[in-house]
Amino acid sequence: MVRPEESIRKVVKENTNIWTGFIDHSRSGGDRPTVPYIEKRFYCVTFLKNGEPKAILVKVDDAHGSYKDKTGCRGKPGWSNTSTYNYTKKLETLKINTDPPKKFTLDISSLKEDERFKLVKEEKNGVTTHFFATKQGHSIENIMDGETKICELNESFGSFLCEVHSKGDHKLVRVHAEQRYIITFGWYEKSSGTWTAIKEKEFFKKLDEL
Repeated sequence: MVRPEESIRKVVKENTNIWTGFIDHSRSGGDRPTVPYIEKRFYCVTFLKNGEPKAILVKVDDAHGSYKDKTGCRGKPGWSNTSTYNYTKKLETLKINTDPPKKFTLDISSLKEDERFKLVKEEKNGVTTHFFATKQGHSIENIMDGETKICELNESFGSFLCEVHSKGDHKLVRVHAEQRYIITFGWYEKSSGTWTAIKEKEFFKKLDEL
């Protein structure tokens, strides 16, 4: 996971190039920005077996706030892209322990990490961002703000990452959830002391306004 103001353009293992962000030179020139459009990777999940990376999941955030999965599974030889269907099948074969993760309730008002999650804090332009990333074997099922419930995940989903952007009493939350390795999102806003679910476009618009 990278800082909010940063972007990683390439994923490599030793001298092997696994993934490179797409560059669209057609968006440069004329009235367009002189810097070509580049996909922004904001985190990469690596799946290991016996200490060796066997598959990766790259989440890409483009300039318009839409999302797409870029999946790569280690084949013979080297790395190659694969469909989401083949990707999930290959990940199932990597499993050693089939015990489900332990689900827990995350309270975003408690800014102290424990054995269930790691907390990363960033500040930029007066906006404070907290990343709550679960540790291995744990999954978020409810998200609270003190005594107030923000959301409850469907039983078949688990959440591995929750990001909270705040400025004063105004807060925005994006929940990263997964079901069978397919990642989905939920967006929430706290305004005038009340939490409500919002749409993706609203989330990014309000985030830019913070």
